Amino acid sequence: MKKLLLLVITLVLLAGAVIGCGGEIITYINDADTISIGVGEEFIIALDRDAGRGFTWTMEFDREFLKLTDESYDSQEKAEGLTGVGGTHYFQLKGVKAGSTEVNLVYNREREAAIDTKLFKITITE
Repeated sequence: MKKLLLLVITLVLLAGAVIGCGGEIITYINDADTISIGVGEEFIIALDRDAGRGFTWTMEFDREFLKLTDESYDSQEKAEGLTGVGGTHYFQLKGVKAGSTEVNLVYNREREAAIDTKLFKITITE
């Protein structure tokens, strides 16, 4: 599973580099990493998700500093031919104003307590 996640992240990075042509879009999977970007630059947060069992990541962030430009879910079912194996949830964000902010993510099923949380700290420069 980790090899597949690494492959997917590598493909996302390569696609971002080719599409962006002006800069690389970095993907973060560990909330212990500090994210430093410039205004107008984008980054991706990629997290494991088990959609087959009803779990999802919900995200809260300050729209004064960040803009969600894309959100997607890639199922490992396609790659492995299996059902209920989970996948990866991608959040692509763009810095819109210089400063420090946070992205808070909660993993749960609807109307149930959180089973995981992530807090990414972001610094946005001019």
